[in-house]
Amino acid sequence: MERFPGVNFTVVVDYSKYHDVRIDSQLETDTLVPDVVALQTLQDFPRWAKSGDLLPYKPANFSKIHDSLKENDGAWMAYSIYSFSFIYNTIALCDQIVPVTPADLVNPQWAGKIASSYPHDDDAVLFLFTRYEKVIGVGTSGGGEPIKFVTGNGTEYLSRGQRVGILSKAKHPAVANLFMNWVILEEVQMSLVSSSARTDTNTANPWEIPEGNMAVIPLFMKGRAKVEQWKQTFALYFGEVHGEPSPGILGLHPGL
Repeated sequence: MERFPGVNFTVVVDYSKYHDVRIDSQLETDTLVPDVVALQTLQDFPRWAKSGDLLPYKPANFSKIHDSLKENDGAWMAYSIYSFSFIYNTIALCDQIVPVTPADLVNPQWAGKIASSYPHDDDAVLFLFTRYEKVIGVGTSGGGEPIKFVTGNGTEYLSRGQRVGILSKAKHPAVANLFMNWVILEEVQMSLVSSSARTDTNTANPWEIPEGNMAVIPLFMKGRAKVEQWKQTFALYFGEVHGEPSPGILGLHPGL
């Protein structure tokens, strides 16, 4: 933040599935707290844009964001790309034959050695389970040990643009505009985000890799009836979701 001295902001972290309905509630009751919203629930942004709840704004370098990762009038854009696949710990497996496709994970040798979040608790993981059907073994790294991200052999995975937008009732629109400019600065895209949404800084061109399903995941998340059907299907196999939410219970108006 050396580029913007004296600018303070509060970041409230919670699951996107709670943040979006929290924002809906705040909009309905005229008690909006956030100025900027960044979520993985991709389906919310076109809905909010259509209802006028997002402020169209094109920051500097907006034209460098890939066309599939932004709304034409600037109501929302992606600031980072996150990828999900199944992974393995290179130290733990050592000289064992490693799994290279989802089908390999059903081998009895991996029984009791596979960890995953509940697919019916996370739409990104749910999407992969629907592509792999009943083959288990997706997620992201939970520690610092060396891991291998499995792609490049025809195996499907997920690349998703994390969307961000300014709420039209933002109390601090000028600072919100500043944030949108900052988050897609080249130096930020090259150092702080997972994978750049800019076409001039992301040489991997993830939007051109069909196995990454970047164009498919927004359509999947938009079809909520089918998503709910898949959630209930996987709940039959894996049981109900257990565990306290890691961010805690934040209530209706966190950040005040």
